[in-house]
Amino acid sequence: MGLRTSDGRLPLDDIGPENLPSVFHHLAAAGPMSRSIDDLTLMLSVLDDTTSPPVSDDLSRPLRIAVSTSLLDVKPDDDTHRLLKKLTDGLISDGHIVESASPSVDWEKAFRVWGVIVGNEYQRAVPSFFKSMIGSALLDAYLLYFKLGRGPLTRAFREGFRANASAYQEALDFRTRCRRVAGDFFNSHDL
Repeated sequence: MGLRTSDGRLPLDDIGPENLPSVFHHLAAAGPMSRSIDDLTLMLSVLDDTTSPPVSDDLSRPLRIAVSTSLLDVKPDDDTHRLLKKLTDGLISDGHIVESASPSVDWEKAFRVWGVIVGNEYQRAVPSFFKSMIGSALLDAYLLYFKLGRGPLTRAFREGFRANASAYQEALDFRTRCRRVAGDFFNSHDL
């Protein structure tokens, strides 16, 4: 089991190599790994130095649960759809409110913005050789195409790798707006 915490939930100080560039603060998040959810819960309670109230285990009230069966144009295959249906039917029979909903975010733009942020922060951390024409071509050929493929995330990452400070700041601003929309969404949905 692994838990990817919300940004800033756990401190990133003293994680990774001593010379890890500080530019990765929008890429990385600390979180525990364990063999069970109970162990994750225990580890998070020990590691969390925030004053966040603990999550209540009281499930006596019905939860309002939003389910989305697709992201962009990707839909689940039949087996995944059947498992999701079985899960949601079980939640409904347990008295929870399940509805088809997701935050009102331009997901296509959100993925592009993610690439701009990741690419820009990564480019600031790579050795200067990879910023030269030859190094950049090698990076494109090996990392971007060979390792990541030719999909939309790779294109967004490349855009971010070449983005200027203004484009990077616009991406961060859009990310902040998305987080606000998601926060508002979770004011009316438990899960």
